[in-house]
Amino acid sequence: MEIRKLFNVEAAQHIVRNATSYRCSHSVHNHGAIVEVFLTSNKLDNGGMIVDFGILKGTVKSFVDSFDHCMTFWSKDNEEYIRDMKKWNDRWIVLPINPSAELLSLYMCYIINKIIDATEFNNGEGDIKCSRVIYHETVTGYAESKIEDINMLPVDLKAEFSEGVQKDWPIELRRFFAEGMPEGVKYFENPKIEKQV
Repeated sequence: MEIRKLFNVEAAQHIVRNATSYRCSHSVHNHGAIVEVFLTSNKLDNGGMIVDFGILKGTVKSFVDSFDHCMTFWSKDNEEYIRDMKKWNDRWIVLPINPSAELLSLYMCYIINKIIDATEFNNGEGDIKCSRVIYHETVTGYAESKIEDINMLPVDLKAEFSEGVQKDWPIELRRFFAEGMPEGVKYFENPKIEKQV
């Protein structure tokens, strides 16, 4: 069984270096993206759900929303270009990946799984996973990544998020990224049920 949540990311701006399309690789451009996040589990919780959509409206939404009205850079890009874009933009992210739709969907799948692993669930949830992410870059094109594709990402996935991005985050998400997403630490908590029927 699988559930899906849609997120809109407006005007995410980037250059995709090394692309065969000259426009794509040499000019800053933007996309109004739709991000589809799919979750699976080996069982349903006490409410008969994989997980309450509330978790997707909270921490996961805050993470995906980081890309909204935001400049994204590949950490291997030209230092002068990155410095100049940072100077004129409040919201930016320096990523360890080239910001193609394919790599953005993989990166989001990876981070969402890290968020899930760092969440304490309190309603009998099973083994929840982000099974896939579909990143619709345009009306006619998208990239779909699956959890088994995550090995296509580089080993070091440290990103740098501007203060303009982080100011919209809850304190737990700030700590999560600041401390390097360590294994076994629960930064987030799914609400506890007051009374079970």
